[in-house]
Amino acid sequence: MNTFIVNLPVINGDFAVVRVGFNPEAPASNDVIVVDATTAIKAVVEQLHGKVVLFNGAASLPVTMALTHAVVHVAKAVGGYDPKLAAYVIAVSHDQAYVVGQVVTV
Repeated sequence: MNTFIVNLPVINGDFAVVRVGFNPEAPASNDVIVVDATTAIKAVVEQLHGKVVLFNGAASLPVTMALTHAVVHVAKAVGGYDPKLAAYVIAVSHDQAYVVGQVVTV
């Protein structure tokens, strides 16, 4: 059973919002979860080419690193949701239109 869930991205112009989270029916440790997360993101990575990928949901630091690595080479930029800002923060960018630390609302 997969320990981590990656939902199909919601595409909105340049942005692709990807909802992610732990599978509550399959608790596991990070050594297992990062493998499942990497496998799960591969199923949607083709839809993320040329997009600003924005992750939203619960993920540990190792899982977030694995997810970012899986998409960073095809994405314009990668960000994560910050509930304190009620917005996404760009963490990695290959496009001058999006800078690290930039706050994005979608």
